[in-house]
Amino acid sequence: MAQSYATDLLHLIQGPPGTGKTLMLAHLAQLLAQDGLRVFVTALTHRAIHNALNKIPQVDANLPVCKIGEERLTGDLNVPNFETFDQSHFAEKSGGDVVGATPFALQSQRLANVEFDVVLFDEVSQITLPLAIMGMLAGSKYIFIGDENQLPPVTTFSETEAAQTSIFAYLAGRGQETMLNITYRLNDVLTDWPSRTFYKGELKASDEAASRRLNLSPEATRWDFVLDPDSPAVFLDLCHTNTTVRSRIEAEVVSELVLSLLMRDVAPQEIGVVVPYRAQSRLIRSLLRRILMDDEVNKKLVVDTVERMQGQEREVILVSFATASQKFAAQMADFLFQPQRLNVAVTRPRSKLILVGSHHMLKADEIVPEHKETMDMLRDLDRQLPDHHPAQRGYQRVKATRKQIANYYRLLISIMLK
Repeated sequence: MAQSYATDLLHLIQGPPGTGKTLMLAHLAQLLAQDGLRVFVTALTHRAIHNALNKIPQVDANLPVCKIGEERLTGDLNVPNFETFDQSHFAEKSGGDVVGATPFALQSQRLANVEFDVVLFDEVSQITLPLAIMGMLAGSKYIFIGDENQLPPVTTFSETEAAQTSIFAYLAGRGQETMLNITYRLNDVLTDWPSRTFYKGELKASDEAASRRLNLSPEATRWDFVLDPDSPAVFLDLCHTNTTVRSRIEAEVVSELVLSLLMRDVAPQEIGVVVPYRAQSRLIRSLLRRILMDDEVNKKLVVDTVERMQGQEREVILVSFATASQKFAAQMADFLFQPQRLNVAVTRPRSKLILVGSHHMLKADEIVPEHKETMDMLRDLDRQLPDHHPAQRGYQRVKATRKQIANYYRLLISIMLK
């Protein structure tokens, strides 16, 4: 915080999952605006901008904050929005303020000829060098906040080339950076794998987060061997084969697990389902609507792709891989097993991670050997054993037996016939 606030030109903050980078952005915006400076908050997506702007009033409710952009794109925005800067009347006020918009707005009539003192970039791993320059032209001091181990820019380049196009990759390693190394989201077990795999073992869970475990009511369900709070991370191997962008059995099991969590008093807004493909998300949402038959509950449940889940968190996250075809997994390895994508997927939960898939997916590198390193990384997650965490069972790999799956289908049919 102090280094970013005091810098004369720029500073880079790496914020791994759950380390409070958005809260830090809000505090920085507050300090800078209190100094009478005009602060510009920007990111690649409207959702990221909204997330940053919404946090600022929680830090200082009296700070002038607004977004400049189209009214139709303000769905989850909690601060005022104006079509143009002139409509905001911020230009007539004395003192500092905070304005949010995309970099493109700077090159339009919305923010024409508006100058800023400081530019705060959020989610900079997704911002390309040209977009960053577009934003930098509006100010004279720059603070970049993000994480190169989360989703890179969306480009037509390969994974390696895409990572190199971000402003984060360009600035990293030049000595003007800080890494936030305490996660307030992930418990100790969930922190272990991303810390070792992406952050050189430096990421640690806070004291409060480390001991957090899933709190369940005493009702018993047939999926309690998966929901067990003493196993914060589970890979549920359904042993199916030959599925590609959607898997009916995974969707059905995920839906039943969601139902079991609800039966054990986990709030629907604390349950998230992450998938790689939209086809799988549509299938899961369709099944949940049929099983739950409660629009209010369904609205609170989140079933979405990795891209749209970045920046979000839930008490419980279920990941449905959908792909169980070794050949298809090999063809889609650059997308399906992209390290940053995996990192985002498995770091959304606070206390429970349930991976649902098939071990056949893990054999993709037998067809395409160049993906061995990535597949080894995923197999390392799968291989996490209790001896890594002697105080609890930690990561657990379980297979659903035929009897458990048969019992599940009987329950599902009975629910659908009611």
